[in-house]
Parts: sequence; C-alpha cells; structure tokens
Amino acid sequence: MLEEVDDFYELLIESEIWSEDHIKLIKAEDATIGNINSGFKWLDQMEDEDDISLVYLTTHGGPLSKDYFPWGEADGKDECLASYWAFAYDNQVISDDQINYRLNQLESKAICMIVDSCYAGGFNDDPNWNKNTQNSMTTKDWIMEFGEEISGQNRVILMASEEDELSYSGGFAPYLIDGFRG
Repeated sequence: MLEEVDDFYELLIESEIWSEDHIKLIKAEDATIGNINSGFKWLDQMEDEDDISLVYLTTHGGPLSKDYFPWGEADGKDECLASYWAFAYDNQVISDDQINYRLNQLESKAICMIVDSCYAGGFNDDPNWNKNTQNSMTTKDWIMEFGEEISGQNRVILMASEEDELSYSGGFAPYLIDGFRG
C-alpha cells in the first residue's frame, strides 16, 4: 500500500494539473485519526469552488458492527478504514459517514475520491439515501438513480471492491495509475 501511495503521489506531481504545494500526503505512522481529520481540514482550507479535489485513501477496510447515524446502510453496517493504530486499538478507524461528512464540507466544483481497500464499495453512501426505496428498485434503476445522486454532488468515487468483498493489495492501484497515465 505504501508503494502505491508513493506511485500515486509521483503521478500527481508529474502532471501539469497538480502542484506539489497543493498535495497533502499522510501515510504510515502519520496516518492517525487526528492527522487524517487534520488533512481533511487542510483540504477544506486550501480548496474553493474553482478547484477539483482528489482524495486517495488506501488502507485496510472492513464493516463495522452496525449502521450508525446517519442511518442508511442496506446491509445494516457502516464501513470503515483503518488508521495506523487500528490494529492496536479498535476505535482507531474512520467510518464512511465521517468521510462523507468531510467531503460534504468542501466547496470544490468537483470531487474525486478513490478508496483502495477491502469493502470499498460501502464508501458510495449518499447521506440522503432512503434504504426502503432501494429495496424495491431493480439493480438497473438503483444504478441510474445512484449515478444521478452522485453527479448531483459533482462527485466521482472509484472503489477497489464491492461493499461485501475483499480487495488485494496492489490489485487496483497499478491499473488506476496506468489509466491516469493514459
């Protein structure tokens, strides 16, 4: 995972679009809950309505034991990403709802979030999604409506796996990086 972070960072600074002073890199032992939240605050201070924000998250992911407020998980469980200390302390994770809250604070004209982890598909939550409606929809209708919701937020979310599946380190990022390189 750390190699992919470095590769993605190099890709960004090679580009004419991104400047190094507008990239915040948080990895390894620096990837604490406090530093991750500070990183989102930094991004909120740096960006405005003329910017495109890119958030790349790669770590271990998994389901939480239940769906916390704001409720809306069809499977009854929120998803989370592990901070550096999550294997030593169970409460050192950041939930999909917490990340959604941080993204909703941004004024950017567009946001791209990339989640390279197991259970990444759970990070596509729309905080206003009505799970009762979801159960009565066909898959095609759900995808169409979800696409409209996400585009309405000017948000693109790329995920390494579905909500209930594992991904494997190095299985997503190299293809993603190659795709960005053309």
